[in-house]
Amino acid sequence: MTKVNTTLPQLLLEKGRTYQDRVAMREKHKGIWREVSWKDYVEKVQAFSLGLLELGLARNSHASILGENCPEWIYADLSIQSLGAVSVGIYPTNSADQVKYILDHSMSDMVVVKDQEQADKVLAVKNELPLLTKIIVMDMKGLRHYDDPSIIAYAEVEEMGRKKREKDPGLFEERVQSTRPEDVAFIVYTSGTTGPPKGAMISHRNIIHQIINGLQPILHFTDKDSLLSYLPLCHIFERNLSMAMPLVFGYTTSFA
Repeated sequence: MTKVNTTLPQLLLEKGRTYQDRVAMREKHKGIWREVSWKDYVEKVQAFSLGLLELGLARNSHASILGENCPEWIYADLSIQSLGAVSVGIYPTNSADQVKYILDHSMSDMVVVKDQEQADKVLAVKNELPLLTKIIVMDMKGLRHYDDPSIIAYAEVEEMGRKKREKDPGLFEERVQSTRPEDVAFIVYTSGTTGPPKGAMISHRNIIHQIINGLQPILHFTDKDSLLSYLPLCHIFERNLSMAMPLVFGYTTSFA
């Protein structure tokens, strides 16, 4: 049984050691499922996390994620948490003004976006966000000729992280082991239907405790299960199902 006094990045390292080449995630690309092993999962998070560190993401700072469900969303989420920073999810359907509100309210230093559509929303309000330093784009299609200095490709950040790992192979694990159960892992914002969105601060201990003692007695997940990611990842239930619960139980998450 997973202990409550741990953190989500620490669980990722544990599952990587335990499951190695077993499938952690699958993503459908042009009709074909591409598999990601637990070992690859750890390496992806390690590279992006160290890249964020190179960009200056500090402990207790905030970074947001804006885009549809995909493995990179999860990698970014755990990469931010692995540095002791706080991850903030934003609904991909939000307008530019709604995006501005959450980036401003959460005091996000950086935002990871899926594509040109989401990048354009951030760029439209960037001048009103003095704390925002970087817009990290997963899919650079359509942005090749953008000249905003805050834009950087997700793949470039990964490469920065891989170079950092070569210089200091133990740094990522050191940072992960320094995360604490009482740390805020992520902030989940309400949809804002009855007023400005409100941010709920969720600690590692909070999310792991409610999975083990609240959800598991009802859902009975095991590492033999497979789950299709469907709800927006910034929603607390999907954040549980696709990011946190696989780290507790070891099941496979699929992105169609």
